[in-house]
Amino acid sequence: MKPEKYFGIDNSYQYMNLDERYGDRVPVKLSDYEEFNPSGSFFEWEDGIYERIDGIGVMIAEVRMPYLEERETPRVSRDFVESVMDTICVEGGLTNCWAWLSDYDPEKLEFSLRVRMDEEEGKICIYRVTEEVIRRGVRIILSGETDVPIEAVRMYAREWRYLDVDPVNADAVIQVGLFGRVIFG
Repeated sequence: MKPEKYFGIDNSYQYMNLDERYGDRVPVKLSDYEEFNPSGSFFEWEDGIYERIDGIGVMIAEVRMPYLEERETPRVSRDFVESVMDTICVEGGLTNCWAWLSDYDPEKLEFSLRVRMDEEEGKICIYRVTEEVIRRGVRIILSGETDVPIEAVRMYAREWRYLDVDPVNADAVIQVGLFGRVIFG
């Protein structure tokens, strides 16, 4: 049996149950928990569903990761790409300062990175970062082909619209998109 693409039955089943009180790791939605436990207090957050227990939010379901066919690119939105680029270009989100930015064009969604590859020879490589580089980075992270944990993009997978991408995650997406793995970090 082939796994369901993306979120399965319909887009309301966007989470996977983690709490053994509610059963196996099955697709769920917020209303399922409210039906199972009407006296409970539940809420959705970017990365999952939480239950308030003794005043503390405890994750009981995580965002379902999209299922991708081989070579398929995730349905990453333009908003997500813009957010990654804004985090890197505007907010200075390159961790460890591994590259210099230039030629940022927010309309075309692209910029250049100048990377010093060899300190002794002073060799500098220039890489063009585009929307496709970001999509490739997300695809590789989701596929598990790199040592970057999928948690780096899990909270964005629900809708790919989250507009406050963590600088470390944005940096990882770009490095994986360019090099296939994080090499500066």
